[in-house]
Amino acid sequence: QTTSEPEFRIQQIRESCVISGDEFHESLLTPSILTRRNSFFVDQLFVDEPDSNYKATSCDVRNLAALFAVSDNSDNNEQHRRQMNRFVLTLFFWELDGDAWSRKDDWLTSKDECTWYGITCRGGQV
Repeated sequence: QTTSEPEFRIQQIRESCVISGDEFHESLLTPSILTRRNSFFVDQLFVDEPDSNYKATSCDVRNLAALFAVSDNSDNNEQHRRQMNRFVLTLFFWELDGDAWSRKDDWLTSKDECTWYGITCRGGQV
């Protein structure tokens, strides 16, 4: 299976976080992913209280999930719904040690999250 560029970058970031623990090197972020990540955090996660101290290079699972969620560069209403789905599912995966699951087909890939193993969607909503 071929890994897409955004998936490869996220994989590199996660590996870097395993080694360092706190932060990864900013060279792993492309300007477009950084812009989309910042917009996602302000528009979707911290609507009432933007967290300006939340570093883009943080290994915190919320940041890593947001980076994965915005790795697809589309920008429309459908994409915002998809980003939120992917953000929540990515948090779920990492918080519940998804790397150790016996079945994790298509999880954290560029494939539509509704095709990830064990996920059911109705009208595009998880």
